[in-house]
Amino acid sequence: WLESAVEPRVRANTFRSYKWQLKKYVRGEIGSYRLCDISPLQIQKLYSKLNREGLSSRVVRYTHTILSNAFGQAVKWRMLASNPCSGAELPRSRQKEVQVLTVAEVARFVEVLSGARHDALLLVALTTGMRPSEYLALQWNDIDFDGARIQVSRSLDWRRKGEWEFSEPKTEQSRRSIPIPGEVLDRIQHHRRVQAEDRLKAGPDWSDHGLVFCDRKGDPLDRQNLLRRHLRPLLKKAGISSGLTLYSLRHSCATLMLTAGIHPKVVSERLGHSSITITLDIYSHVMPTMQVEATEKIGRVVFGD
Repeated sequence: WLESAVEPRVRANTFRSYKWQLKKYVRGEIGSYRLCDISPLQIQKLYSKLNREGLSSRVVRYTHTILSNAFGQAVKWRMLASNPCSGAELPRSRQKEVQVLTVAEVARFVEVLSGARHDALLLVALTTGMRPSEYLALQWNDIDFDGARIQVSRSLDWRRKGEWEFSEPKTEQSRRSIPIPGEVLDRIQHHRRVQAEDRLKAGPDWSDHGLVFCDRKGDPLDRQNLLRRHLRPLLKKAGISSGLTLYSLRHSCATLMLTAGIHPKVVSERLGHSSITITLDIYSHVMPTMQVEATEKIGRVVFGD
């Protein structure tokens, strides 16, 4: 199933994730059974065991998605009469509240960015809400300097240490054009001049992949290095929790837009979510504040100032 049905149609990272999930949580429990001998009860026992071991509801639900997909394919291939995952009781989904920068923290963070090695990259992350895999895959022809926009056309996937590839964006909605503030465009232009100097210093050792954000030899940046060597020291310098991640900048962008009163549909499109429902689910912590503001506004409309 993995080789025939999954690998040809999903991104490399997704394929590796499926493969690891099955090895880690599934094969040790039901891997020795014949396909036709796997019952709904065995599937339920597997999920219950994962739950008892303290794994999150997200892990159990993800495992269910993979297994249900696999057994569903077996039904299509007429290897099974029915899907043993159908009707399984799953743990209630608990949305983990995302970590974000406050407005005051954003101001301090932007202040310490001045002159930092990857200031342009981090500002793009904060103001566009792009996924790390998206802005690390940006090429110079994706930047419209006249129109002050960024075109998201691809994603960067690391297969293993030192090996990477470009892949399709996560969803169809992930292909998008994002307008950027003039201040960010200025930082990108300055970054381009710095990169030109790096290219001259590297000489024949320069790897020309056309990347906007790369190391001193033109190769893609490693996300973990970017987090440990650049983002966390800057957060510490700004007096901000070092527990934030690159994804926290994406979440911060979304939260700031929602609290500023920008319509969730606009936020969803900027983030490249496949539906507005995903946006509202992830950023539900912002909703109470928005409800208070909405109440004040409707009060002014009905009863006057």
